[in-house]
Amino acid sequence: MKPWTRMTIAGGATVLFTVLGCGGDKPVVKGPDTTPSATTTASAPSAAPSASAAPTASASATVTPPKPAMKGTIKSFTRSALSGTVDKVGEKDGNYKPDGVKDVVFDLDYEGAATAVFVMTTDREGTLTSEFDADCLVGEQTIPTEIAGLLNTGKTTAGLAIYEGDKLLNGKDGGLAAPLAEGPHKLSLYISSKNYPKSAVKVFVLLPDGTLVKGPMLPVK
Repeated sequence: MKPWTRMTIAGGATVLFTVLGCGGDKPVVKGPDTTPSATTTASAPSAAPSASAAPTASASATVTPPKPAMKGTIKSFTRSALSGTVDKVGEKDGNYKPDGVKDVVFDLDYEGAATAVFVMTTDREGTLTSEFDADCLVGEQTIPTEIAGLLNTGKTTAGLAIYEGDKLLNGKDGGLAAPLAEGPHKLSLYISSKNYPKSAVKVFVLLPDGTLVKGPMLPVK
């Protein structure tokens, strides 16, 4: 039996062959005795593409702009020619009958809406004194803090009757029966008081939204 000779060829394979001697016989190649071991690494399946996050809708908050302040205009404030000559109202809220005291009367030319009117005493420089205040607020209705002074509710002030032409605008309790509508108004303001001082006064008008319209100072007569 001819001996076999082992030879490793390129690539790592091993073949067996036999040498037959010197007669020029070609070597017989038996072929590799082992199968090249190739390690195959299975690649992990690629992860499914992640769904992109749904876009977040940035809803901008709707901001409601504040309403502009209402406007009113005091065109003129004067003492009426009737002042000190008539007696139409009493001193208390809701008293619309003569009380034996001549009324102080002012004419107010005003344009705009209104819920109340105030006539208040001042010193010669125009600073409110709270010596005497009259308005068409009643009961616990509060006077605006800017002008309240020592008297801060309707029941602590003298009554103020408001006429437009011959029409009385006050209700039975002394307050305005209804707010004045937008537009021009020629008003007559009646105040009755035995203790009405000889003093400078200012007029103020309160609008429905709380805005206070400040009028001019009327000097001592």
